[in-house]
Amino acid sequence: ATIRKTAIRKVETDSLGIIGKTLGKYSIIRRIGSGGMGTAYEALDQALQRKVALKVMNAAPDQTAKDLFRREGITVAKLRHPYIVVVHEMGEVEGTWFIAMEYLEGETLEDALAGNKLSLTQKKEIFAKILSALAYAHSMGAVHRDLKPANIILVQRRVDEHHTVLEPVIIDFGLALLRSLGTDALAGLAAGTPPYMAPEQTQGEGIGPWTDVHTLATILWELFEGQLPVPQEAAEDAWQYLERRMGILEKGIPDFPKDFSPAIRDILTKGMALDPANRYRNAAEFKAAMLEVEAQEEAAMLEVLEGEQHRLLEER
Repeated sequence: ATIRKTAIRKVETDSLGIIGKTLGKYSIIRRIGSGGMGTAYEALDQALQRKVALKVMNAAPDQTAKDLFRREGITVAKLRHPYIVVVHEMGEVEGTWFIAMEYLEGETLEDALAGNKLSLTQKKEIFAKILSALAYAHSMGAVHRDLKPANIILVQRRVDEHHTVLEPVIIDFGLALLRSLGTDALAGLAAGTPPYMAPEQTQGEGIGPWTDVHTLATILWELFEGQLPVPQEAAEDAWQYLERRMGILEKGIPDFPKDFSPAIRDILTKGMALDPANRYRNAAEFKAAMLEVEAQEEAAMLEVLEGEQHRLLEER
């Protein structure tokens, strides 16, 4: 695969020096991370006396950064799904733009995987919910374009008085594309996180729901194998890694884990295809394929159990 070396948009990590100060009605408590075009802070909404995650646009942004930041607020505000972060408002105070979102208590999927904290059942449930969220986003004309374990927060949500369930919430739509907003602000630019980028992202052209599909398949692999299909080497810069990764995937997915069933291997092969035309067109198609495999596996298990029950009855 040939990669055109346009600039990969990098996450800014500089603090804006506003901790302990106020931005409009928000008191800034602490910095909680960076992503896309802004820095995220834990803040207190003084009017409603609730914690929020306040994403503040980084200093001296160019026009592309401004457009992306505003598009993020508009995009997420249009999406209402239990596994997608909620936006409360977007505004500007003395030239500083911000997006106020729900504050999520939890750790990233990236940290949970690194700490080997998830059971097989939890991994399956989490991935199914991520698929549901992306299927909904795609149906609304939105493409995330930077989905990765670091952009998925795992939160404990109460289901009744005595029980909670671990659920994923997708955050950071800073590179998202929303069809209803017209022209792609990143057209012609490479944008994304290299280990999860589809080939078309390196060109900044032909972006669509199928782009997220490539990323979803990569995350599925990482969830169950504990590492990426093609890990980045320490000495590689982003472009060297991308070229090596695309070269390897061009020859076919390497070394499937032994515990991956043939059906799951087929799903991964289709999902991670370099040519978008050979992938699932969107997350809904990906989800349908996963559900079909699950149904087949349950039917096979039921057949085994029925056979065992029949054998025991005969022995009596």
